[in-house]
Amino acid sequence: FENTPTKPADFDWKSFYPEAFESNEKNGVIPKVEMADIGCGFGGLLFSLSPLFPDKLILGIEIREKVVEYVSTKILDHRKGVDCVSPEAFNIAVLRTN
Repeated sequence: FENTPTKPADFDWKSFYPEAFESNEKNGVIPKVEMADIGCGFGGLLFSLSPLFPDKLILGIEIREKVVEYVSTKILDHRKGVDCVSPEAFNIAVLRTN
């Protein structure tokens, strides 16, 4: 637990939202997660909220490891434009925790 952040400001959010940090670093603005979906399951709400709140960072929290892997892959695929109409999901991420 020695590498566990003691507060959200110490967490490496850039690895979860690289595009948000790249676009805001020039301005000196540090983006913050503003919405959370606790028990996000397969990410339906995350993907629904993403285009409605494009300027907000949204975090899904899920306890099941395989489900987190699935949602993470789905997010990355959407960011690359794989199997979706338009690239999106730059403002959503998922984290495994309980």
